[in-house]
Amino acid sequence: MTLDFDQVAPFPEVQPDNEMYAAALRFKPQLHISNGCHPYPAVNKHGDTSDGLSVWRIFTTCKGSPLGSQIYGRMVEQGGHFVILYALFFPRDRMVSLPWFGHHSGWEHLFVRLSDFTSNAELLSVTVKTQIGYTTYGPHEAQYMDGDHFKVKYTWLVHSQHFLKATTKPGEFQDLIMWSNMTKEAQDALEHTKFFGSKSPLSTKKFHRLVAKALKH
Repeated sequence: MTLDFDQVAPFPEVQPDNEMYAAALRFKPQLHISNGCHPYPAVNKHGDTSDGLSVWRIFTTCKGSPLGSQIYGRMVEQGGHFVILYALFFPRDRMVSLPWFGHHSGWEHLFVRLSDFTSNAELLSVTVKTQIGYTTYGPHEAQYMDGDHFKVKYTWLVHSQHFLKATTKPGEFQDLIMWSNMTKEAQDALEHTKFFGSKSPLSTKKFHRLVAKALKH
């Protein structure tokens, strides 16, 4: 079942009741909205998904869900690398001129690579899915850090879709829900639902494919 974009209830934030979840919360990114919609929940506990926001609903704003926002996480140890995917769902992505009308629904993501998944984990790198691929940043680039939190902005260029990019500007946090903490109904929905023709980066096959691609950068 699909719901209107502002009627999908988020999951409550994961609790730091084990070292892995504590690490995921500690390194949760900070998001600055430079242009476009704010992130919204994509799925609720029952497995109902967001229908997005049509580009034709030009007078409907998307400055934040009345039910609360969400950021999604999924962790893996792959080839000796300890990686956390953070994913955000945006209900609309608008182009700026003809013939680009834009589309509803879009996912953005980034990867945080750590030394391990313990309470003493160190940040090794952050790899952000940008407009034309991936860009990797190191922890020494302090202008993009706020404590342990990497700062990204949601922005666009003329005649392009929105994308994430490192920023020096402060942003906001969304409630984090981890893949392993979701209900089976929500997991199944994200495994199989296509959001404007594309599956969520959290879906298992796509997740592992994206991890492998990001680790090359």
